[in-house]
Amino acid sequence: MKKKIALITGASGGLGREFVALMINEPLDEIWCVARNIQKSDGLKEQYGDKIVPLSFDLSKQESIVSIKERIEAEQPRIAYLINNAGIGEFLGSSFTVMSIETTHEIIQLNCNAVASLCSICIPTCVNLRGKQASERIRTLTFL
Repeated sequence: MKKKIALITGASGGLGREFVALMINEPLDEIWCVARNIQKSDGLKEQYGDKIVPLSFDLSKQESIVSIKERIEAEQPRIAYLINNAGIGEFLGSSFTVMSIETTHEIIQLNCNAVASLCSICIPTCVNLRGKQASERIRTLTFL
């Protein structure tokens, strides 16, 4: 039987840590905690145990999305939950006119493109838990 997982992006801090805390009691084999800071993700493993799988990826980089896709294809888990929590929100009070093109690109790549890509990758593997449709188990937080 395939392992049942939750995939949580932005898992190492703030809301992401809270989502991990909520998922720890779900009937899952693993919780894949995606974050740029692997040390913080390792702290989740120390706190919650072997159910936590820390993954260090920068989702503003296309190669990170490809790596997650390859891992999902290789391990073929049943994705019970996808929580798209990673995002850049620190510029909310700023005007786009004062941001560099590089910063704007990074925000859009992470807050929009990465979310769409992960949904595209994960939806085909979502499992039907307690009669819920896949769309009911995908949560996305975006900050633009």
